[in-house]
Amino acid sequence: MFRRKLPMALLCASAILTTLTSCSGKEEEHGLLGASEVCDGTLSRDAARSLELLTGENKFKELREPGIKEVSDDISKEFVSRHGTDGSVWDRHTFCSIHEGKNRSDLDASITFNIENRRDLESEEHDPDFGIYDMGRISLSSADEAVIYFNCSSPRMKNSTLAPSLIRAEFVNSQAPVIEKEEEKKANLKILHSAALALAKELRCEENGGLPDTPVLTPVL
Repeated sequence: MFRRKLPMALLCASAILTTLTSCSGKEEEHGLLGASEVCDGTLSRDAARSLELLTGENKFKELREPGIKEVSDDISKEFVSRHGTDGSVWDRHTFCSIHEGKNRSDLDASITFNIENRRDLESEEHDPDFGIYDMGRISLSSADEAVIYFNCSSPRMKNSTLAPSLIRAEFVNSQAPVIEKEEEKKANLKILHSAALALAKELRCEENGGLPDTPVLTPVL
């Protein structure tokens, strides 16, 4: 299985949205935003359309999370400070948390990033619900989740030119299905690819971590 424990922001989302208090201490929300405005404006036009397609909405509320520059700063600092530590449990960085503008009771989607231990990726079994795509190190997508792994060799991360860091990006979509399963897989992957590419560029990963300008949507398996 590729699903992991959801970040704390998701676990306490109900309390955040109903009481405007948060177990992380973040209480502010943006006003209504268009799909191209959420996630720090990192979604391409096609990715923004995919978000609208998945949710059936064109306006969203977004919990305030760090922008792409802040996330990249946190990841690069974390890598430098803990590089070479065997079995490190890396921090998970919540980048984007959104829900429908008209319904504030549920969190509809989130994007997180973290550094991944290579042996964890190599030891994971492939869930048959996930399509596998030749993008980055490996990319996967199901009807409610997409995961992209990409290598990052960058001058921002000391020693990564010798041993590139492995970045894990995850998009979780908790919406009830409104389109065909294969189309959901493509939509999830488009959204995550757009945000992951923005992070790779901000981190200055060599060759953008193997992420193309447009997502690969044909599965190899």
